Amino acid sequence: MVLFPEGLKQSPTLAREEVAFRCLQPNGITRVNHTGQEGDFHEAYNFLVDAGCNPAFVKKVIHPTTGRWIFKVRDPNTFLEKPLDVLAGEHNEDLLVPYELAQASLDTIRKEGFNEHSLPHVKDVAAASLQLLWLMNLKESFGENFVEHFPSEEAAHDLIMKIGLEAGYWHDIFNIFSRYSHSFGSVELAAQSFSALTKNPMFFSPLADAIQLHDEPVMKGKIMSWGELSVDQLIDQVRRQINPWARALFVADKIQISPFRLNPRSNTREAIDVEPHAVANHIGRAKELVLSPDRKHAFFVLEIMTEMLDQHREMFPGLAQQSSDQSGRVKPYAPKWMQEQYKGGAFPIPYNHAYEDMVSSLYHDRLVLSYIMLFASFPQLRRIYVVFQDRLATPEMASAEGLESIKIREGNLNLTDLLPSGDWSGKTIDRTSAGEHFAMMRKKHVLKSLRKSSK
Repeated sequence: MVLFPEGLKQSPTLAREEVAFRCLQPNGITRVNHTGQEGDFHEAYNFLVDAGCNPAFVKKVIHPTTGRWIFKVRDPNTFLEKPLDVLAGEHNEDLLVPYELAQASLDTIRKEGFNEHSLPHVKDVAAASLQLLWLMNLKESFGENFVEHFPSEEAAHDLIMKIGLEAGYWHDIFNIFSRYSHSFGSVELAAQSFSALTKNPMFFSPLADAIQLHDEPVMKGKIMSWGELSVDQLIDQVRRQINPWARALFVADKIQISPFRLNPRSNTREAIDVEPHAVANHIGRAKELVLSPDRKHAFFVLEIMTEMLDQHREMFPGLAQQSSDQSGRVKPYAPKWMQEQYKGGAFPIPYNHAYEDMVSSLYHDRLVLSYIMLFASFPQLRRIYVVFQDRLATPEMASAEGLESIKIREGNLNLTDLLPSGDWSGKTIDRTSAGEHFAMMRKKHVLKSLRKSSK
């Protein structure tokens, strides 16, 4: 096993579907391949043990002799009768070990560690996905034909939420074997571990689509395959071709920005200096996505951590930096490039703008796709306000509020509520600007494809 493979910097040589198949052959040894390159397959059992995983834990999911995947969830055939909270509680116990192993496998990719994809992440994604599904109009989003299959709207809603729950909990499970092909492999791993999911096509088909499409390159590839479309055509096509569970899962997954996602190995200033994803999660967090009652407006609120809370400081003491003013505050360490770019400015204002610029650039494509998913899911939606808040801007924000995961909810908000000082930081996204951003993304995608084909 080669830790921190240089191959990740090279273009994959194999298709995602092929890598997933070769990592998890039905009667063969399970293998790990994070890069998508032909020469980078490793026997999974030995790979995980060499990565420092407890052999007793590895044996719970992979047979030590045959190398086959053996993990099964408990009592799979009664899941449709179980309340949602009971099912979630069982998954929290059953999937703990597989996701710990998945994180350990991902951590071999880079020495700073991979941003957190263990059980807390999938719990947060499942919860956020359910919150989005709850806010959708039942018949408008899922169709009269879907609802008519059930004795009541309540029964239809129960199945809708269970599909969303399972998509959230299983979407990253294949990271144990391959980051590159994890969205395709997670579908198969879910089917092998939880066979009852496959017995109802009305359940498994949308679940499989949602899991496959949560991966940004896969979602992007599907949408790009439709050719050039006007923004209205694009949003309408997304509504028709990408099911509500896939839209909800994609948004729920891509807006997870939080110090809790910072890998413990990134507890050094050197790691923050070189890894932009670590900076994104260290200095900021996605606080909430709020939809107005009439669904015409949405507010996506991100907090910039201009002060490290006790909870944050205890988790990452190596990243704490005493403020140069007389406040006695402890601020998060900013990477060298950010300090150089905004040298001479007073903290926090220049770093706020630097963080906003970095997030908007680093996560441009996933955020644009998320905006399009929201416009497709809520036809009345006219504007999305992306707001960057200074955590200390108001007394409420300066309080001891913790670093909870993002909340998605209905509510009445306006910019005055969010920015009482009147200082606007962020952007307004309407359908037209979302289309313009997507056109830029498409142009980059086409140019990249042309360069690749010319080699």
